[in-house]
Amino acid sequence: IDAGFHDAGGAEYVTNNIYSNLTLVGEGFEQESLAIVTPKQWLYGQDLDVNILFLKESGNLDNLQVK
Repeated sequence: IDAGFHDAGGAEYVTNNIYSNLTLVGEGFEQESLAIVTPKQWLYGQDLDVNILFLKESGNLDNLQVK
């Protein structure tokens, strides 16, 4: 592969942990978007939403990305 597109988080993980011969170039885009697929009416959906919001508002979500 000469070039490819991947979401920034996944690409950073793959580059740092699996394929160290890859090089990331440029800046990420749509950094405010986040999606986690869950079943409709999932019992823990609201808990997940609340905890993700807490992580974002407290700055811990950004800290996790830095790690």
